[in-house]
Amino acid sequence: FGFSRRGLNGDFDEEVHACLESFRLREKHAVDSDGGQADDTSYVDLGDSSSGWKIPQEEFKKRRDLRHYRIFTIDPASAKDLDDALHITPLENGNYEVGVHIADVSHFVKPGNALDTEASTRATTVYLVQKSLPMLPRLLSENLCSLNPNEERLAYSCIWVMSGNGEMVDTEPWYGRTIIRSCCKLDYGLAQNMIDGKVSSGDVECNTGAWPINRQPTGGHPAEGIIHDVRALHTVAMARRRRRFGSGSLALNQVKLCFKRDSDGRPSDLFSYPLKDSNRLVEEYMLLANYLVAEKIILGAGGLAPIRRHPIPPKNKLAELTQKILKRGI
Repeated sequence: FGFSRRGLNGDFDEEVHACLESFRLREKHAVDSDGGQADDTSYVDLGDSSSGWKIPQEEFKKRRDLRHYRIFTIDPASAKDLDDALHITPLENGNYEVGVHIADVSHFVKPGNALDTEASTRATTVYLVQKSLPMLPRLLSENLCSLNPNEERLAYSCIWVMSGNGEMVDTEPWYGRTIIRSCCKLDYGLAQNMIDGKVSSGDVECNTGAWPINRQPTGGHPAEGIIHDVRALHTVAMARRRRRFGSGSLALNQVKLCFKRDSDGRPSDLFSYPLKDSNRLVEEYMLLANYLVAEKIILGAGGLAPIRRHPIPPKNKLAELTQKILKRGI
């Protein structure tokens, strides 16, 4: 299934990397090959996931500027690719504006080029016990398309209004390309502690360690505001969840296994991944954003629809199904 083509570390060939040439950080040679002063236009590629790329000014004219919004990410503690972010804003009438912001990879991956072809073949990032083999080069997945805190990033956003009891308000959601600046990267454990009242803004002011420095808010956003937003997101999400299951949603509670490793990197123990309300919080808003986008596509597709592509059914299975439904008069 194309897995072996990734190699031991999920490497990409030079043709793929060439598609990202204009986004790489390059630095000037200090000297030329003869030991003299280098030409000003002479550069060397640093070869890592760093980038000196800045958002072009023309993008600011095309996109909605949300850099002043209190947007943040909630991910596993070990996550390097932060591809979705949230915001919530209370409205005067008691409702809430909620936004889901997804990294806009389409700005960097052009249809039909080597990067697009390779990503299509890989289809997804594969997560192994000790590492991940990425669908996209790390320059994109861990940098340009990672919604890192205090970095201006291109996003595609879905913004809607809902009540405090999880009910959608009869207002057309807004969909569009945006520019955001995440103010904070939270992990599920930290977000859960906020929900449970185990962490406060005082932990930031006094550096108690309960709120790690690398996860504290940036850009002048107050810690108290982040805590308030997480709790509001949780309250609305849990109300939405109750409504969803009350109307017949399917619960897929499959246990996710995680491994502990010894000093040699070999699996030494296993445990089930604990799901917290902070996990469910993120899940609810991602599901709702997907639902709203699907609804928009259906309403605007003019009778067309993107569908999942399945192989032709095996003849023996098709024959077996045919016999069963014929017996039932179908």
